[in-house]
Amino acid sequence: MPVPIAFTADTDELPFELAQELTRLVEDSGVFDFQEERPGSPGFPDAVSYAVSIFDGARSKSVSVNDVTAGRLLPLVTRLRKLALDARNARDRA
Repeated sequence: MPVPIAFTADTDELPFELAQELTRLVEDSGVFDFQEERPGSPGFPDAVSYAVSIFDGARSKSVSVNDVTAGRLLPLVTRLRKLALDARNARDRA
């Protein structure tokens, strides 16, 4: 059974370079315009699923994607996944 991981951050509290990187990835991804697949679309049994929520002032967006359906969100999802794994590994070592 897969073990869920999570990453939560406020860009105002992150190191400047990381905050800029994540802001750029959010902008490049077009997440606020992203249209999810219709419910009932065929699934992908071996794909990894991701839930992403972005809050930017008055705007917010939550999407669920997988490795196959992520499209332009894939670079953002990949970076967030790495940050989540790094955070979990740091907690495990502590």
